[in-house]
Parts: sequence; structure tokens; C-alpha cells
Amino acid sequence: MKNLIARSAVLVAGFAVMMSCTRNDSSPREIDDQLSMAEKETIFEAVLQKADDQVDKEIALLEKYNYNPAATKGDEAEACSPKISIETPPNAKFPKTITLDYGEGCVDANGIFRAGQVVVHITGPYWEKNSARQTKLIDYWYNDIRISGQRNEINKGQNDKGNYIFEIKNIEKIWNDKDELLSERSWDRKREYDRGDVKMADDDQMWVTGRAKIRTNGKELVREITEPLYRSTKCSLPHFQKGIIVTYFDKKKTGELNYGEGDCDNIATWTNKEGVTKEIHLKTWINYYSVKP
Repeated sequence: MKNLIARSAVLVAGFAVMMSCTRNDSSPREIDDQLSMAEKETIFEAVLQKADDQVDKEIALLEKYNYNPAATKGDEAEACSPKISIETPPNAKFPKTITLDYGEGCVDANGIFRAGQVVVHITGPYWEKNSARQTKLIDYWYNDIRISGQRNEINKGQNDKGNYIFEIKNIEKIWNDKDELLSERSWDRKREYDRGDVKMADDDQMWVTGRAKIRTNGKELVREITEPLYRSTKCSLPHFQKGIIVTYFDKKKTGELNYGEGDCDNIATWTNKEGVTKEIHLKTWINYYSVKP
């Protein structure tokens, strides 16, 4: 983002004095910082959604084959499949602890690098009411982002539309490949899930609501979903396609992230409190992005 260049120091000084009496606009540096945080949070959302998708996929395969890891390999045509181990108490079907181990790392067919472990504790079949899932990300890498944390989820059953309702509590820490802490996040969410035709994989839909406390760049922020985040599996991209997240600092709105109106694309828009709007373009590789001025 280009810095604003003053044509005259005297003019700028006089203008600043005049405007300070009537406005409290963000400085260009503050706008850059806010935009950078919005970019990073969008990336983190996509990365964590991909981790959730991978867990869902592996456990769905295990359920299909009665939790026999060897049997699932017949369906696996993808590179970078994790080593799977399952622990179950004697004389009981549940609970189960399932470990997805990517070891020192591997690259899948899409060029995505994964490493580390995902440990999932489940109390029953995923779609069964009151079934709970606790997922731990242990030094989990997705390309050049490392994540540790815990994601707790409970199935509250179906609503009057027949959609499944899940209550979710997440606590995560995220680092870059230089071991710099990028973000600490604590999310409380509710997810509504429409399975569509259970025999098909491309007609599922989900809507997410909730709020988070986030610590990043030495600041503590609150992020609240003010319009449900929407995603359809018809779109192969890992991003939400619709919905709004508002960021507050000291109880004051500082920015708004809008995922759009439901189109299957990689574009979101960010708007700060003064109405400055930027497009955020997420590429397939998620953690590499560009911002249109």
C-alpha cells in the first residue's frame, strides 16, 4: 500500500491542526497495521478450515470402514496421507482417540506442505446428537504457518430445518516459519450444517456465527460475526463465500471484513472506520496473498 506523500509540509501541518478539532482519523501507518491484521486473520481462517476439512475427511473414511485404518487406504489416492492410529478402551466402541500423524512433513497433490500431528478424541459418531469431538493441533504445519491449539465441538442435534447444530470453542496460537507468534485466538462459535444428499460430497452448506478474543501485534481485539459466515462445498476454494466479521478495539469498531455475496471466488473486502476499503485477494496457496490498492 503506497504511503501518502505530502506536497507541502506547511500545508499538511495546518490541515492536521484544523482536522484534529473535528476528526480522529487513523494514520496511514494505523491503516496499514489494521489491513495487515485483517489479511492475516483471513488467512488463518482458511488454514484452520482446511485442517477441519482434513479431519472430517479422515474420520468419515474411518467411520465408513468401521475404524479400520488399513481399509481406508483403498480409497486414498492422494499424496501426503497421514499415518493413522486409533486407541479404544477394552470392551467399548467409544470413546476413541485418533491420531493423524504427518511426521516431519509431506506435500500433497496440490503442493500443500503438512507436518505435525492432529489428535482427535471422539465420544461417538459425528452426526449423533451429543457426540463430542476434541481436536488438538500439535505443532501442525500448513505451508509456512505453524499452529498449536485445541478445538472442542459438540453436536447439539438438528433444528427445525433438519440442519445440524454444533457448538464450538477454539483456542489457538499461530506462528510463522521464523517462530514469531502471529496470533492468539479464542473463538466461541455456533455452526449450522446442512448435509444435503448424504451420498454426495458437493452439496453441503454451513453457516457460522460467534465471536472471538484475539491478541496480535501486542493488541487485544474482539472480532464478532455480524452476518453469518457461509460456505458451500460446491466451491472448491477453502474460503468462506459470504458473511461479515467486525473487529473492535477498546469497544470501538475499527474494521469490517466482508467475504462477499456468496460467489465462489477468493476475494474479500476490508473496510476501516473511516470507510477506506481494500480488496483482499487470497491465492490457492493461502498464505501467499496480494492486496489491490
